[in-house]
Amino acid sequence: MMTNIVGEGTVNTEGLWRREQTEWTMGAGQAYLDRKQESQETRFLKSKGVDVFSYPLQASLLPDTYRIDTGTAPVKNLIARVGDYVVVVNGVLFSGFSVTYYNTSATSVGSTWSGGTTCTFDGTIYQTVSGTNNTAPSIIYSITSSGSYVYLATDTGIWFCNIGNSGGSWLTGASAFALFAANDFVSPYTGGYDMIRWANDQLIASRGNRLYAFQNRYATGSGSGAPFGAPPSTGNINATIGEIINGGSGSGLGYTTSAHNLSLGQTISISNSQSGCDITAMTSVSNGVVTVTVSGYSGLQVGEVVTVNLYYSSVGNMTSEVVTITNAGTFYGSSTTGITFNTKVFTTTSGFYGGNFLGQEGFGFNGTYYVNGLNYDPTYFSIALPSTATARTFGGNINNNYPADVLYTHPNPQWVWSDAIGGATQVYFAGYIKGTSGTPVSYGGCIYRSSMPGASVTSATGLGTTSSSSVVQPWILTSPIQALPMSPDEYPTCLFSYLNYIFIGTNRGIRMTQTLSQYDPTATMTGDLKSGPLIPNILQPVSLPVTSIIGDGRFIWFSWNNYDATSTGLGKLDLSNFIAGDPLAPSYASDLMITGQGTISSMVWDPYHNVPLVAVNGLGVFAPYASNAGGNMVVSKYVASGTITSGTFDYGIPDQKMPVYFDTNCVISSGSVSANIILDPGSPSTSTLATGSITTSGTSEVALANTKAEQFQVQVVLNSGTSNTVSPILHRWCLKAWPTVVQGTAISVVLQLFSVNVVSGMEIFTDPYDNFNWLEQLRQSQNLVTYTEGPLSATCIIEGMDWIPHKRRDNYENGFEGDCVLTLKTIGQYVYASPSTVLV
Repeated sequence: MMTNIVGEGTVNTEGLWRREQTEWTMGAGQAYLDRKQESQETRFLKSKGVDVFSYPLQASLLPDTYRIDTGTAPVKNLIARVGDYVVVVNGVLFSGFSVTYYNTSATSVGSTWSGGTTCTFDGTIYQTVSGTNNTAPSIIYSITSSGSYVYLATDTGIWFCNIGNSGGSWLTGASAFALFAANDFVSPYTGGYDMIRWANDQLIASRGNRLYAFQNRYATGSGSGAPFGAPPSTGNINATIGEIINGGSGSGLGYTTSAHNLSLGQTISISNSQSGCDITAMTSVSNGVVTVTVSGYSGLQVGEVVTVNLYYSSVGNMTSEVVTITNAGTFYGSSTTGITFNTKVFTTTSGFYGGNFLGQEGFGFNGTYYVNGLNYDPTYFSIALPSTATARTFGGNINNNYPADVLYTHPNPQWVWSDAIGGATQVYFAGYIKGTSGTPVSYGGCIYRSSMPGASVTSATGLGTTSSSSVVQPWILTSPIQALPMSPDEYPTCLFSYLNYIFIGTNRGIRMTQTLSQYDPTATMTGDLKSGPLIPNILQPVSLPVTSIIGDGRFIWFSWNNYDATSTGLGKLDLSNFIAGDPLAPSYASDLMITGQGTISSMVWDPYHNVPLVAVNGLGVFAPYASNAGGNMVVSKYVASGTITSGTFDYGIPDQKMPVYFDTNCVISSGSVSANIILDPGSPSTSTLATGSITTSGTSEVALANTKAEQFQVQVVLNSGTSNTVSPILHRWCLKAWPTVVQGTAISVVLQLFSVNVVSGMEIFTDPYDNFNWLEQLRQSQNLVTYTEGPLSATCIIEGMDWIPHKRRDNYENGFEGDCVLTLKTIGQYVYASPSTVLV
């Protein structure tokens, strides 16, 4: 060994070649164990049921899992965490689902939940907006938690509940869900909500290709903004008012000249409208002073300049004049008569049959109002009016007074939003083009981002500026833009934000991404994402999309759905070790497994036992038989057995090797360790050598059947002890093999280099020195030559020449003649040409 580090290869009295592993913390995904410049000796191919990350220089079994909820396993379920409680939604895709929450703080490891509280849906808890649907849902699509409240995306709207709080006020309903937002009123988004998430204190939801960022809501009359139960407001509102009529009882009915896109509960501002009222009779005209009667409350003010339209049948046209109201008083009542104004045009009441007043701008319904009713006609609406409002207004504009709930509608109608998560300065949205029934393939995935005012860089110099707003931050989001387009065959299914990194679950695995700053040359703007490689890699591709991600400490868990034919479970990333120094490629391995097949719909963290809780469609909610206090894992039950499979190795040469011994170093107080040595893995002639069970601690050596192979793979099997309460610990394995490489054969050839040689009775004259020079050139060039001796032949090289002169030549030629002994080395095997047995 040409190093100054003493190791097993320095002195090897056995002459056996060794390959070993003593560390596995760089995780899975390595095809070869001993390839130069590519392989890491601390990586392996794959594992199941084995913990390689918790402690260095050892591998042990993982905890087993158990179902923590009870009852019939639901077809599909969802879970969310709120303080001490875990909310479980069972049967979300069929009628008869239930929403139950459990207090997990008193649940011991291995015990199922008990004493759960079933939630109800009550559309009358709050004063809902008139005309909205507050029917309890029949389908629940998605769940999220703000830490205090749980929100459900359903077919009848978004419902929410302050789980477990029994204070009794409308803000603290313990188990009754109330309607937060009714369904969208714009087709084709009227069927409920597909996805809901709480991101950076913002409630995000989606329906098809439409994305919502809901603004603050209030019980009716308790605040400014939309009330609970109102549909989402849209952003494309800039309508022209035709007319608004005061209908009494605090409500005004109006219409716009085109579809207004208003929503119930929306707060709007009206500008440039003109107050007005109808003139029903002209009672007198005297000296230019006209007295008229109006149909209702006029809303006109003394001294207001108005436009008067009077209609005379005799004249057949309309005449108007700006006049001054001269009557005393501030407002006129509903039975107003005797409104007088000055005019020089009208001199008689004869032929009068109607007219109206139009007041000045600024005296109409100009101000902030609340939409309290809509009609099937897209141009009609009603607003809440104060008791002092005028009888009628004409013209004016309707504008948004608050940010709209509809954040963005993707231009592709086949687009769906799959998830949303909050980052440091952005909210990120995942989406893709979903295949229809005729085209089931989904594609075209992309991660979008939306900046929060006050946190984004908006100046050309790159200096951060804070955007001003009258609304409490961060309730306003900018329109989403692309942060990470994905490859055509990959689409995102879930997102997770952790330690300033964004993790993306896709149909092909999980990616770790980092946010880029404006100083990064690959970033278009602050908040763009730089992606790491797919995990797991192509050696063990996922069979189903990654659907849920969770993190704690230095670890990230992701759903590895249907890991194999018998289990579904989790993969695990170690953020303290990175493959080949790539800061976005953490080491990974499979982790907790659940017996059965099913998609993991969601995960939450159990802060009391510091372990993930996993909801599996068709199976239930599962937890590990373990707790983790301060980083020390305490396991009450291990999996029955686990395997860890090395990468393929060939000892650095392609020739065949013969395994002789398999060594292990283990700690075994109960249970056993065994190994399978796979010969020439992947080839048609592959076979396996089994070591049998090793049950003693320390170093053990097992003799192997001497079967030759070019490549090897080691699969170590750990078997737990009595009742699966003890795990063996593997510290080292080593496969010792003998390389069956055959050296070349040495051939000594004696040549007579004489001036005169007799061959077959004839004298042949040669120059011995010319022959010697020719042979020396072959030796120097190391050209391959063929040596033939009777029926044998072999390819050789000339290794050495020994010139033995023993007869002086005459004076004319000078020099000597004699014998030359050549030393040949065979390259490869002898070839034997058997003599013919046919008589000629």
